[in-house]
Amino acid sequence: YHFSRQSLASQVEEAMFQDITLEGALIGTPATRARITREDLQEYYARNYVTSNVSLVFTGAVSVEQARALVEEAYRLPPALPEEAVAPAMQSAQYPVVQQTRAHVTFVTLGYPVPHEERATCRAVASLL
Repeated sequence: YHFSRQSLASQVEEAMFQDITLEGALIGTPATRARITREDLQEYYARNYVTSNVSLVFTGAVSVEQARALVEEAYRLPPALPEEAVAPAMQSAQYPVVQQTRAHVTFVTLGYPVPHEERATCRAVASLL
């Protein structure tokens, strides 16, 4: 059986996002994105970026205890229940803000530090995140 990272990523995405249609996955046009307010983003983040919406996939020779330790070390997730949530401290913007738009496509990614000796184990997971 032969598989590549791409096919593994596709299988994981299909399993995780079964209910999302192509129309639901679109992020809008430049005009509709320009109408999004800071409050819209904060509300969306508070509603969707909760631990109950997170899926982690580990592959390779990783025990459950090691996986939990990696998660705790790399990224501490906020509480899943609304009543447990603590409002994040908002920092005021540093002015002047300079923006240069080179393309109409936005890509956001999250990075995290992984010790060198653990990179081989985490490489497939990191490619999915």
